[in-house]
Amino acid sequence: MRIVILGAHLTGIGTQASMLAKTLRVPQFSPGDILRDAIDRQTAAGKIAQQEIRDGALLCDDTIQMVVIERLDGPDGKDGFILHEYPETVRQAVALDQTLRQKRLRLDAVVELTGLEKFTKDCLAEPTPSQSVGPVANYYLNQQRLIVVDALSDYNPISKEICNALALNDIV
Repeated sequence: MRIVILGAHLTGIGTQASMLAKTLRVPQFSPGDILRDAIDRQTAAGKIAQQEIRDGALLCDDTIQMVVIERLDGPDGKDGFILHEYPETVRQAVALDQTLRQKRLRLDAVVELTGLEKFTKDCLAEPTPSQSVGPVANYYLNQQRLIVVDALSDYNPISKEICNALALNDIV
């Protein structure tokens, strides 16, 4: 099972990814975790990322893609994964799809958690940068792979809503 979870930053998508990963018994990855691991293990992509960081540069899109794809090629990602906080751009989404297609694989689902942005803005004293997942969500919507989950549902915990949505789409 290969699933991407999209949502605004600071809305708990990492928590939901972790809970879903336990339920589905697959690993969950975020670019930050993958990046730190690649640098620690001194992988080829990790070395490139480390040099960019040492140079004081922001990591370029190609480096992030290389680090993520390198990890998904690893033994812990071969039988499935939950990926969150990536892709953040349509370019990254296309690269992820191309990489999976080369392996004769594809994402089983892309879940977008909606509604949490307003809750987060209301609860945080300091404003946070809001990065829209709109273009990436639209990319997957156009492929009929996007499952939208109302994360502010009154009926079930968010993780249960995600599982219900996956079941309704014959994914779990």
